[in-house]
Amino acid sequence: MISEQEVVGFCDMIRNTELDFKPSFFEITFVMAIRHFINQECDYVVLETGMGGRLDATNVVHPLVSVITNIGLDHQQYLGSTLKAIAKEKAGIIKELTPVVIGKKQDEVYAVFEQISSEKKAPIHIAKESYTHAKLAKYQLENVNTAITALEELHVECSEKLIQKALTNLYKNTGYQKRMEIIQENPRIILDASHNKEGLEKTMQAVHRMSKGEVYCILGSTKEREINQSFMDLFKSSKLYITTFSNERSKCINEWNNIHSMFHTSFEIHEDVNELYAQLKGKLRLDDTLIVTGSFFLISDLNL
Repeated sequence: MISEQEVVGFCDMIRNTELDFKPSFFEITFVMAIRHFINQECDYVVLETGMGGRLDATNVVHPLVSVITNIGLDHQQYLGSTLKAIAKEKAGIIKELTPVVIGKKQDEVYAVFEQISSEKKAPIHIAKESYTHAKLAKYQLENVNTAITALEELHVECSEKLIQKALTNLYKNTGYQKRMEIIQENPRIILDASHNKEGLEKTMQAVHRMSKGEVYCILGSTKEREINQSFMDLFKSSKLYITTFSNERSKCINEWNNIHSMFHTSFEIHEDVNELYAQLKGKLRLDDTLIVTGSFFLISDLNL
């Protein structure tokens, strides 16, 4: 982990540097991370794009391999209103003569990646189904197999035993959490940072498959997240509760009231996630499930 002293020192340096533009929070933390990785003499760095693609701050890096996961309608105000338009922006990370791994072949967008890879003479690979652990949700298997295919391009050992060990010790080794993180069993309580429609759809499918009793869902969302009927339909088999969170980007009560009046979904609206969490936790039977999802900001407000 980077130290507080390093973070403060870096931010002071940025404040005292004359720039002809105002860097965003993402740009500042990205450059800080790169400097930290260099100082730590990392062998490999996995960089996740911000919005992804052509105009992303991370695109200044020439990678050893580019990885593109599934394409969904997200950040539409910047990337475009159709899957093909978004795919073209995402494909901006494909570099000359650099292999690209496609996590999931989607017929409506694959031709875009194929064309740009061909123009840049970048070998293109679709993730193979080499790992089939039955206990993992379908989207998690897709993610694991995407990672395996990318590692194989780097000639990094990927035996099944090693993969299993990596998954077992994922949080311990990486600090990665809050994606379908089960913090309690009987009754089951899950924290999940899914925030767009595609991610939430996979999350709720996985939750319902593993749940025997009722599924209670606490959902929060940022102001910029577009919510329509198909989004709300993701929760039609759940007991849905909406809450705001403390970050300024939270949808407010009035916005949720407007959504409630527009769509055919029944839900209560609350202002305090901790009060709501305590209330629902007291209702749960042993075979019920409670999931808190929709935003990292929401989860960070929880006092566990």
